[in-house]
Amino acid sequence: PVHETTGIKHLNSIKLEKIIESFVPHEYNQIHYLRNVNDAEKLLQSVDELLLSDEIDKRCIIIGGGYIGLECAASLCCRGLDITVITSSDSIITTLFTKQMSEIYQNYFEEKGVKFLKNAEVEKIYTKSGYSFACLLKDGTIIPGNIFIVGIGSKPATQLFHGLFKMENSSFGSAICVDGQLQTSIPGIYAMGDIAA
Repeated sequence: PVHETTGIKHLNSIKLEKIIESFVPHEYNQIHYLRNVNDAEKLLQSVDELLLSDEIDKRCIIIGGGYIGLECAASLCCRGLDITVITSSDSIITTLFTKQMSEIYQNYFEEKGVKFLKNAEVEKIYTKSGYSFACLLKDGTIIPGNIFIVGIGSKPATQLFHGLFKMENSSFGSAICVDGQLQTSIPGIYAMGDIAA
């Protein structure tokens, strides 16, 4: 179920593009990225504060249905938060899973109470006194939330490897081709993670 919030016209809003391109963590409370241990500690602190607060609905909105977003959903669902994952794709974890595998994982998460909004894009996150409390989707739907996790906007920079290694197109651009042992097209050189396919 999608919730409607009224009276947001006079509040501050942050375009999602600004959050992705020029994110300043101390500027916006309750909007989190996960780039390092410090970011994880700040997220956990926000979650602890929310769980101890008087808020009736303890909602977490996760923007992005990839690996980071789903790991956050799994962890925070276990802590008792109401989780909604918003993804612009028609399935989750598209860089790792086939459509069938994605459906299996999505069904599992839904059994645990996680909600998914697929083929949806966040346009703005509304704030009041530096605290976020709702996001506006491009279709006009408003989703309330207490904590927002942005799990999108990062793509591996593989351009410098073009011409050096055999490359392959992937869902996020191009990736270095590796074999079953993660060896690239140059013997003795290995690649793994988001830059490898």
